[in-house]
Amino acid sequence: MKTLLYMQFIKRGVVIALYFLLSFQTSFVMAVQNQQFVLGKGDIVDVFVWKYPDLSRQVSVRPDGRINYPLVGQLTVEGKGILEVEDMIRDGLKKHIRDPQVNVGLDTLKSYGVYVLGEVLRPGYFSFQGSISLVQIIANAGGFTPFAYKKHILVVRNTGSEEERIVFDYNEYLKGQKDILLQTGDTVVIEANSKSFK
Repeated sequence: MKTLLYMQFIKRGVVIALYFLLSFQTSFVMAVQNQQFVLGKGDIVDVFVWKYPDLSRQVSVRPDGRINYPLVGQLTVEGKGILEVEDMIRDGLKKHIRDPQVNVGLDTLKSYGVYVLGEVLRPGYFSFQGSISLVQIIANAGGFTPFAYKKHILVVRNTGSEEERIVFDYNEYLKGQKDILLQTGDTVVIEANSKSFK
């Protein structure tokens, strides 16, 4: 009887330990993503100011790429990281509050996404969190149609003043070629193989 109770106690302890370990891992991953994440239109962030609950709130990035924050005013945050926005709000609050402790976290992600066009089963716009590769986004789009020209997949990337075009050969990928890491706003174009219509 004592042995049975002891084993149940050990099992319960292992379950509790696993719960806290998974919770820690999730929090750690989210923290890393928040630090690396770049804000865009429509994203919502949580702003927490220690000892000032009236200043702690959710703010949304407007279509013009700005947020409006009390005592600070208009801030252009589109294209900036979470830590950069923290610094911007902190610097603005320093004019009114002594040594403000500011923490900014991502609440809702709406700006990250990729367009997939052409010979996939479900073409369209796909939003995602964190990073995603070309092969993964094709899988999200349902995979290739029978007419897809897999040797010449085009990734169109807007780098500001210029447009970059990256060609990817899926057949070479199957032989060991590295996958491509996509960026938000990329457009993936998969053409039809002209031989399919002959």
